[in-house]
Amino acid sequence: MKVTEIFSSIQGEGQYVGMLSTFVRLYGCSFGCTNCDTLVDKWEDMSASDIVKKVVLLHNRHVVITGGEPLESNIKDLIDLIYLLEFEDIFITVETSGIIYNKELAVVFTDGDINDNLLLSISPKLSCLSGKKEGLNMFTKSISQYLCILDNYRFQLKFVVDTIEDVEEVNRWLAEDLERHKDANIIFQPLAYEGSSTEQKLKQLYELYFTVKDVMSIGKHNVRVLPQYHKLLSIR
Repeated sequence: MKVTEIFSSIQGEGQYVGMLSTFVRLYGCSFGCTNCDTLVDKWEDMSASDIVKKVVLLHNRHVVITGGEPLESNIKDLIDLIYLLEFEDIFITVETSGIIYNKELAVVFTDGDINDNLLLSISPKLSCLSGKKEGLNMFTKSISQYLCILDNYRFQLKFVVDTIEDVEEVNRWLAEDLERHKDANIIFQPLAYEGSSTEQKLKQLYELYFTVKDVMSIGKHNVRVLPQYHKLLSIR
């Protein structure tokens, strides 16, 4: 597998925010978001077992497989990595934009022997972040395929937003395409600008809470408003 880095930090996003975690960052993403903050041109070829050896040395019980776009890696290798990590009694979050549906991976998340230790974190990109006018509509088919076979507690839908228009885009998308998944975990996080002070980031979070409260049909979904915690603390 093409690995750009393995490092220890805290989970800064989603329902496990604040958890001490080891991040396995895989190389490669062809989606091309205009504000990508993980552009790299160096990577190391590692086997799944070699990755696990490094992970174990960092002594965290939570591993985040991120990218790039992990689903652009060899899926067999990715699945091998998941099973090897689970054998070490490690909880695994796999992060993806949701643009790629892979049935083999989806089946792993329904495996009753290991799925208590798995979360699929889906972060579809809004128009403002992807630079693509189709916005969330690009993700509807692939994400719907995942959600049709996954229990609600096996995934989270995570949106980084900047304006009220972004929140409205999410609300329309959920209402039109994902209404049957009313119990899904929906997470909003404010876009953290480079160079913003802690005070500015907290102000964004405060304003986002009221925007989401006013716009979203909150009674229909499990909605959370969370910071990008690692950016709030200015750590990796």
